[in-house]
Amino acid sequence: GGLGVSEQSAKDDAAANEKMRRLEARLEDAEARAVSAQSRASESARAAEEERSAREGAEARCATSASAEASANERAAALLRRVEELEGNVADAEATAVGAEDARKAAEDAISAANA
Repeated sequence: GGLGVSEQSAKDDAAANEKMRRLEARLEDAEARAVSAQSRASESARAAEEERSAREGAEARCATSASAEASANERAAALLRRVEELEGNVADAEATAVGAEDARKAAEDAISAANA
């Protein structure tokens, strides 16, 4: 091979430079991919965080509506008890009225009998 030493070393340098450029290009590419992967990761982390806070909000709303429902049920039960009490009072009042009616009739009968 008739290549001189200087020509060989120039070729080697060119090859080395070419290799360096390719490595640098690959490095840049890898960095770009890393950056985009990182931004996708942070994007999905943010999405997951939003989903979690939305879920927590929904759970809180469910808890709120459940407690509202529970207190509505309690109020309904209290109203029902009150209605039952009133109905009991009405029944008592009716019984009393019936008793009074009976007593009045008995008194009228006694009066009629006395006047007969």
